[in-house]
Amino acid sequence: MRILGVILLPLAGAFPRALRSSGRDFVSDSGRVVRLHAGEMHYFRVPEIHWEDRLQRLRAMGLNAVSTYVPWNWHEAAEGSFDFSSDRKDVVRFLRLARQQDLLVIFRPGPYICAEWDFGGLPAWLLGRAMQEGFNLRTGDQKYLAFVDRFWDELLPRVKPELLENGGSVAAIQLENEYGHWGDANQPSDRAYFEHLRKLVRRHLGPSVLLITTDDDEAVAQGRGGLPDVLAAVNIGPWQEDVRKHLEKVFGNARLHNGDAPELVMELWSGWFQMWQHDDSAKKQFQTPGGQLLDYVKALLDRNASFTLYMAHGGTNFGFWPSAGFTMPEFGSSIRWHSAFVSTSYDYAAPIAEDGARLGRHGLGSDGVDKYGGLRNLLARHRGMEDPPLPEEPSPPALTAYPGAGHAGEVPMRRKASLRDPAALEVLRSGGAPALVPQPRAMELHGQQGGMVLYRYHPADPAALGHAIERWHAEGSGREPRFWPRVVVALLAAVAGATFLWRCPRCCRCCSVCAVFMASIAFNVHDRWSQPDQAPLVLRARDRVTVWQGDTLVQRPHLNLEHVCCPWQILDLAVSLAHQGSGSLDVLVENLGRRAFMPRHFMGEAFGLRDIWYDWKGLVGARIGSAPLPGQWETFALPLADLHGLNGSAPAQSLGAAAGSGPTFFEGEFFAPEEESGLADSYLRFEAGPWQTGVAYINGFNLGRYWRGAAAPLGLYVPKSLFRRGRNALVLLEMEPVPSDEGASVRFEATRG
Repeated sequence: MRILGVILLPLAGAFPRALRSSGRDFVSDSGRVVRLHAGEMHYFRVPEIHWEDRLQRLRAMGLNAVSTYVPWNWHEAAEGSFDFSSDRKDVVRFLRLARQQDLLVIFRPGPYICAEWDFGGLPAWLLGRAMQEGFNLRTGDQKYLAFVDRFWDELLPRVKPELLENGGSVAAIQLENEYGHWGDANQPSDRAYFEHLRKLVRRHLGPSVLLITTDDDEAVAQGRGGLPDVLAAVNIGPWQEDVRKHLEKVFGNARLHNGDAPELVMELWSGWFQMWQHDDSAKKQFQTPGGQLLDYVKALLDRNASFTLYMAHGGTNFGFWPSAGFTMPEFGSSIRWHSAFVSTSYDYAAPIAEDGARLGRHGLGSDGVDKYGGLRNLLARHRGMEDPPLPEEPSPPALTAYPGAGHAGEVPMRRKASLRDPAALEVLRSGGAPALVPQPRAMELHGQQGGMVLYRYHPADPAALGHAIERWHAEGSGREPRFWPRVVVALLAAVAGATFLWRCPRCCRCCSVCAVFMASIAFNVHDRWSQPDQAPLVLRARDRVTVWQGDTLVQRPHLNLEHVCCPWQILDLAVSLAHQGSGSLDVLVENLGRRAFMPRHFMGEAFGLRDIWYDWKGLVGARIGSAPLPGQWETFALPLADLHGLNGSAPAQSLGAAAGSGPTFFEGEFFAPEEESGLADSYLRFEAGPWQTGVAYINGFNLGRYWRGAAAPLGLYVPKSLFRRGRNALVLLEMEPVPSDEGASVRFEATRG
């Protein structure tokens, strides 16, 4: 089907200078109908050296627009300090590159974005302020809006020259994101929030730029996620067998809000994100058949609807930026809850793979269909008669192996300092000298965005832990309760869970599991500490916890795969009462990502919303049984965002210090070609060594986490811009104990494996 008088790919010299909605169509300043065939690509997830290449691939696939979020915390990681110029943060350059490729831009500046990005793009320092001052995020709360104003006052003036009317590429601005899951714009307080956002955009960008919101179709139909006179787009997954019936239902709901307006799918999910934890639903969605995706795109083309492929190119979650997921309980051989954490790779099974390739495992659906090639052919058949042919796809990206000096080209890794080594703590910690406080505090309360915190407990006296254990047993807490009292407690727990089930049918799966879990605690919790020299150390902590008593590692890295309502970790800590000289404790807490998505109307305020959504990280409480630990705490903030301050090297071990147990730095070196033309992208592979889970740095840059045995890929993508000609330094912070350096090596390969 060919469409006369319709812009599908802007012609040279005919790029629109405005875009507005007129009836069922988007219309340019010249009066021509514009169908938006967009692809989502996040400038902050793609190496800046590859921005132009990836945009060219979008255009060659047949798309005429690119959509991108703007993460607030990416540009204001520290309160009041804005960065729009350093690597992967020059959003204006990205917009101008899109214009050079004749791509329109759908600009999505939040302030909340989800995007499987830490805390949905909201800054950690903002969470800390909200926790301390008691104001609400994503609402009309004036304290929150003051911070939004400050961010958009920095961002939007930079965008104004890039609007279509000013010769740029920005065609539309999205307000907020999927708000109908969180709030209800029919309510005055939430309506005021959206009115404020619109007023801000109009003040900075003028009266004519097109505004949109997006939500699932039911939230759109009910008007929960936007304003009555702002076009509401819909988000959908290509997972229904009857595609046309599904689209008719979705757009029918959208018409209840939009009336006679353009049909726009803001997110047609081309795959799904991957998580470290195994999740059958996420795996199935990641493996979305390519043919199924093509069926949806064809149906959208046939009804002249506009759409965005989410994602067209996914990219990489470098550093500590991936979020935690919101995963419901699972049933199987055992009942378990978990918060899942998004992986370093954000490939998304998108048409354009993480490394830019078209073909291979990541460019294909589970049915073997090449998504990129299929979409290019499909979109080419639906082009207007006046449009030129699609540009040729760029040459495949270059990938290479970098051999090391070890066996078969491996890069040998040498053990360096323990993370707890005094010299390492001195060079890695941020802020001033640690102060002693009576209780540990979450990392957000001192403005820390990511990384880890080491909490060092100083007992009131050397025997404090031993005395606390004695008191716990003397008070009868460690005694074995009789059978029938345990039955009564279990029944009461089950009744409590059933009550929640009755009051909130949407939570039935969650609360029924909660009832069983509470009952199991009633039967089993006392069985674990019946020995007189043991007692439960109860930590209120998120996410991954390592514990030392003195210099002895007593708890290896422990991830609390908890239900979202229960952020308590109960660790077995055996303390010898005869040994009074080891009364100090070190608790290392690793932030694996804050939740990016939380449906407020689903959970309800009564279920502890502030503690669930306000996803603080670190340690906020510690006790033996029900008694707080007597003494003080010293806090070492360890952002570990990069190792540039150490010239890309691992911290040196203290003079005369013995090798520590637990998280440890390893360092290796390898050599790249001296010619710039010899550098290419690569993959860091861990299969050859003893590595379990940790963080990798190349020349000081934080590549992200690796995790053996996880559901997501083990290998890490390394763009060529991170390699240096000649000598390169590689550092691993391995979280699990590595008993021997034998075989401690990695590889750089041209494939992920």
